[in-house]
Amino acid sequence: MSFYWDKLWYEVQQMIGIINMQESPDDFRRISTIIESGYKQFIYPPPVHQTKGRAHVWSFLRPIEDITTSEDDQYADLPDDFASMNTNMTYTGERYKSVEYVSVERMRKLKQAFDRTGRPQYFALSIDQSGTQRIWMWPTPDAEYDLAYQYERIPDVALDDIHSGDGTLTVGSDTTIVIEEDQTGDISIGDIVRVTQDSLHVLCEVLNIEGATNTLTIAGNANLESGDAQYSVYPENPVVLCREPYHEVVLASVLSIAEQRVEEMPGQHMQRFLEILLPAAISRDQTANAPRRLGGEFESGMMIGRTPERVLWNGVEII
Repeated sequence: MSFYWDKLWYEVQQMIGIINMQESPDDFRRISTIIESGYKQFIYPPPVHQTKGRAHVWSFLRPIEDITTSEDDQYADLPDDFASMNTNMTYTGERYKSVEYVSVERMRKLKQAFDRTGRPQYFALSIDQSGTQRIWMWPTPDAEYDLAYQYERIPDVALDDIHSGDGTLTVGSDTTIVIEEDQTGDISIGDIVRVTQDSLHVLCEVLNIEGATNTLTIAGNANLESGDAQYSVYPENPVVLCREPYHEVVLASVLSIAEQRVEEMPGQHMQRFLEILLPAAISRDQTANAPRRLGGEFESGMMIGRTPERVLWNGVEII
C-alpha cells in the first residue's frame, strides 16, 4: 500500500478508535467516507484571507490542454474531466493573436453573417444533441492548427473500486487471489485489494499480476485463510490528486472531518487546517501559479472566459 494512502487510513483509524486493519463493512465505509469528505474540503476550500472572500481554485485543477484542429471541422473535443474554460486559446509554436472566447449567441451571429474557413479567431463552448460539450470555432479551420488552452478540471474524489467479485485465495509463502476473468488489465502493482472472508475485512497491496491466470499476488496477512473470498480492488492513491507539498494539508483536512464525526463539533484539527495549513498552501499555490507563456502570448491562467464588446474580422467590426 502506498505510504500516503496508508497514512491517511491509519490516522483516521486512530482518530475514530479502530486499532487494526480488520474493518467491518460499516467501519470501511465510515473511514472511506471521512477520507473522501476531507479531501473534498481540501479540493474545494472555504474562502480565507488571501482569497478575499472567494474560493481558491488550485493550480493543479487548471491544467493546460493542447489540441490540433482538423481541416474543415469547426468542432474539437474537450477532455473527459472538463469543468469550465479559464482562458482564451493561443496558437503554439507561432506568434499569432489569441482565439477569443465568446458566447454561443455571438458565434451564431458570426456564422450567419460571415460563414467561412480560415485561421480560427473566436470560439465558444457548444453542446451537441447527446449533451456533450465541444469547442466550436470560427472561422472553420482551413488546415491543422496547434492550439493550447487552460481549463478547470473535475477531480475524481470518490473511493470507487476498479473491480470487485468472488475469488479464490491461496495463503502460503506467497498469498495469491484468483479473480474473475479479464479484470487484471485495469489493475496495477501497488493498487489496494480489500479481501473479505466471512466477517473479516483486510486491506492488502498488489505485489504482482499474472494476467494469463487472472492471479494477483498480494501482501500476506496472518488472519487470512485459503479458500473462497470476496474482493474489491482500489487505485493505489484513489483520492490523492494534489502535489506532495500539500499532502499534510490534506491529512489535516481529513482529520478535521474525523474529529467532527467523533466529537460532533470542530476542534484543534479544524483550527490547524483553516488557520495555519490551508492559508499557507494557498499562498504557495498563488506564488507558484505565475503567468505562463502559451504559444505567442502570455496568459495569466486567472482570466475567466469573457465576452468582448465587439467582434472583429481582419480589423473590421462585424458584430
